[in-house]
Amino acid sequence: MKPADVLIWERFIEKNPEAYDTCEYDVWVGTGPSFDTTVNFGTGGNVEGLYKRKIDVVAHKDGGTDVIELKPRAGLSSLGQVKGYLRLYARDHKPSTMPEAVIITNQILPDMQELAAAEGVRLIVA
Repeated sequence: MKPADVLIWERFIEKNPEAYDTCEYDVWVGTGPSFDTTVNFGTGGNVEGLYKRKIDVVAHKDGGTDVIELKPRAGLSSLGQVKGYLRLYARDHKPSTMPEAVIITNQILPDMQELAAAEGVRLIVA
């Protein structure tokens, strides 16, 4: 996560300490490259994660899972990003129930409330 994203998350958790039971950070999803990413065969060192996408936070509460993107300004690109991450997470990690998409932000750009609601994405201002 970028420093600005960390500040958003810390502010959200400070306001909502019981929001989640457990959290995972920088969760890799997506298809890696077609070439071997092993950099040290002796130790198993691998850089595959450098080529994958990273979800800011995957948070769990009462059997449910949220795929969370942290953005200083929530706009159309963040909407598409979290929806893509949601599908990749479901494909790669195979949770028992479909996770929900969440954007936590400092500022919601015009039209985002309507678009996020239509797409089933929860918007939270931290």
